[in-house]
Amino acid sequence: MIRRFRDILDEKLEQLRRGQTPDLSPYRPGTAQGDELADLLAVAAALQAVPAPEPSALAVARGKQRLLAAMAESERQTARGMPSLWPSLKPIFAGALATAVCLVLVFALNVLGERSLPGSAFYPVKTLKERIQVLVADTPREQAAVHLRMAKRRLNELQAVTLREGVADVALLDAMTREMDAALDALVQVPATQSGALVADLAAVARRQQSTLLWVQRHSPPEQQAILAQAIVRAHETYQIALAAPSQGLKVERPLGRLAVAAIVEFKGPILVEDPDVLTVGSYQVSIAAMTQMERRPDLGSTVEVRAARLEDGRLVALSIRQTAPPADGLWVRVRGTITGAYDSTWLINGRPIVFNATTNLVGWLQPGAHVEASGLLRADGSVLAHDVEVETTASEINLTGPVAERKPDQWVVAGVPVKVVPGTYIDESQALAEQSQGAAVRAVRQSDGTLVARSITALREEPPAAVTLKDVVTARQGDTWTVGDWIVAADAQTRIVADGDPVGRVAEVSAERLPDGTLRAVRIAVETAARPEAVRIAFQGSARWDGGALTVAGRPVKLADSTAAWAQDRPLQALRPAPGRTLVVEGYLQPDGTVAAETVRALRPAKPDEVHGTINEVGAGYVILDGRMVYVDECVEVVAPGGPMSLADLAPGLLVTVVAEPGPDDSLLAWKIRIVGMGPTKGPAPKSTVEPVPAEPTPTAPEPTATPLPTTPAHPKDSHGTPVPVPPTATPEPTDTPPEPTATPTTTPGAPAPGPGGPGGPQPTPTPWPTVIVRPKHKTPMPTPVPPTPTPTPTPTATPEPTDTPPPAPGPGGPGEPPEPTATPTATPGEPPPGPGGPPEPTATPTPMSTLAPKPPRPLPTLQPPGKPMPVPME
Repeated sequence: MIRRFRDILDEKLEQLRRGQTPDLSPYRPGTAQGDELADLLAVAAALQAVPAPEPSALAVARGKQRLLAAMAESERQTARGMPSLWPSLKPIFAGALATAVCLVLVFALNVLGERSLPGSAFYPVKTLKERIQVLVADTPREQAAVHLRMAKRRLNELQAVTLREGVADVALLDAMTREMDAALDALVQVPATQSGALVADLAAVARRQQSTLLWVQRHSPPEQQAILAQAIVRAHETYQIALAAPSQGLKVERPLGRLAVAAIVEFKGPILVEDPDVLTVGSYQVSIAAMTQMERRPDLGSTVEVRAARLEDGRLVALSIRQTAPPADGLWVRVRGTITGAYDSTWLINGRPIVFNATTNLVGWLQPGAHVEASGLLRADGSVLAHDVEVETTASEINLTGPVAERKPDQWVVAGVPVKVVPGTYIDESQALAEQSQGAAVRAVRQSDGTLVARSITALREEPPAAVTLKDVVTARQGDTWTVGDWIVAADAQTRIVADGDPVGRVAEVSAERLPDGTLRAVRIAVETAARPEAVRIAFQGSARWDGGALTVAGRPVKLADSTAAWAQDRPLQALRPAPGRTLVVEGYLQPDGTVAAETVRALRPAKPDEVHGTINEVGAGYVILDGRMVYVDECVEVVAPGGPMSLADLAPGLLVTVVAEPGPDDSLLAWKIRIVGMGPTKGPAPKSTVEPVPAEPTPTAPEPTATPLPTTPAHPKDSHGTPVPVPPTATPEPTDTPPEPTATPTTTPGAPAPGPGGPGGPQPTPTPWPTVIVRPKHKTPMPTPVPPTPTPTPTPTATPEPTDTPPPAPGPGGPGEPPEPTATPTATPGEPPPGPGGPPEPTATPTPMSTLAPKPPRPLPTLQPPGKPMPVPME
């Protein structure tokens, strides 16, 4: 062990004090250490030889006094609590105090930095600390945890800055997105056995990001909506990646990140259209993507809440869909998909039952695997009662109606057009046998060689006028001559043309009649509107409001055009001005100004409407007062009477009616059907009792009456063209020589001719012809088919009055001198004069109600054929 020079010097000095003579060991003389040690020892020996000083008595006394004074001062300080060691401990306490102050400052800076926001003086301290934490983290797991913590901080800062300044900090938004991406990239490198807790934390942060960013979006100006929407979409994708990690692992795929997102929208409504890739929710059409979050696919007709990304081109991509209410019965819905099966009169579209009946409008040929679109009413069991079914096909379809000129096993000639019959052609003989048919309705497709192949043929008992309905591309137009597909159609002044712009190259639906010379005269030409690329097709339903020619449905303005097809449930209308509160289904295109250009407007009838009986007190524009209750009427209302259909103009005060209606606003009613029963007891004389049928045949040259309070003619059967045909009278009352009473007022009797035009004293009115073919802009209408003649009411010997609570009417209009009303119903006998002054007196009795026609026999309901055969032609 090497000793130090100081220790050796101390040993030598101690030897010197004990009177010994120290040597220079371990050093040698002549060396540096030896010479230095010798010099020091010599100085020490010289000092030791100097005698110690002796103080004088005066110095001793003074020293004693100073010591006593110091002792007294020490006692005084001890009495005041001041330790006597303070001067020696003062440096120690000063150092400790400085250290504590430094620690407090560091802690305060840390706290202030953690709570600081961008723009604060302490915010750089916070970012410096975070950079140090990232540098210290040396494993992917630690790095992911650090980035997640910093992403949470950026989110909190973004919310605080938005709340303070009313605008989002874009730099903070970008920093938060970078931290989340860095955390996800680090987690990909962590083994699955060690990343469970961090993946759960990632999902929680991403979910909170979505809700917080939605709040920030609502409080930010419009110019920041796009960048916030993109951040929300990215957070949604991160959340979906984290949810799929336990089963699929962390796969960083962002299909929505490549889309140009303009905003995030949230809405709620029923699902009206079901498509494998698209759902129509209320008035919105939203696409379903791989990243769409939903527990299960919602049911058709159910109410859902949707959060979607609106792209710059107007499309909506669903981020999340949540069902909040079960399907509602009675909604008008649409289903698109592939036919997967069939049984009885039900076909399955993507597994959903689509039920057909006689009123179903089928366009196309149903067969398994075909892609179809069906619309109708949703029923409680989840099936859809189809009204329109259209099969997508590339072939040109033609509908023919007319006389059968030739009938062979492999070919029919209908309306002068040859049509091939193949093994798959379905021949409907529900109305007439094929060998006995005079006419036919054919649905055919044009083949590449120009021939027509029949998909279905409906044999008709009578010969209808020749008519053609086709849908194809307009290839040329020269003046009034149109070339549609391979057909040449001539238009004239009576042709209704619905087209905007040049029709060449666009699809048109043509309804025409075939003249004897073989030419086609167009009745209606409707050219499909070319939708603009930015237009969004929507379908929605809601309560309607008509105000000064402007239609609003579910609070959204709807524009009607000449090409807009109007329907009352399944009955076509010429126009529609809906009553207040009427439920409408609108299909069309959303315009940039928020309005909807309607393509189809359909009024929905409730499944179980109410029936109300009463007397009309007042008739006004769009309403009637029924026993003091408001009943709204519009074009959807059917007015019928025992003699046949009537119009709203025929309604008059005093009529006894039965109204089929649904509840309306403010305890009112929305009428769907009004059946006229008779005249009220207080409006004029009671009707004479009679069971006479219509006495005269309609005269075609007579003018049409403007209005009549009661029907004067029975319902006419119609041919396939829709035009009523005359009905020969079953009985005519013989004339009588007995003059009528001069003061008696003529009485209109149900089933009997009315005075004036149409009665015995004048010709019968000429029924207005019905249109040949009705064509909608989007959907084809069923082929017109004849209806069996309506049976003529059979006269009965006597008519028994129905019980009524109404008191009997007052005497006749002639005043006190008039005879009382009849009390019994006499039987009308040909050749016997009617009661009057020259006959026996009339007994008094309550008025006899009007006679009614016998009900029409039900038509057979056609059923669908098994897969591989076409559907029968639906009848109207």
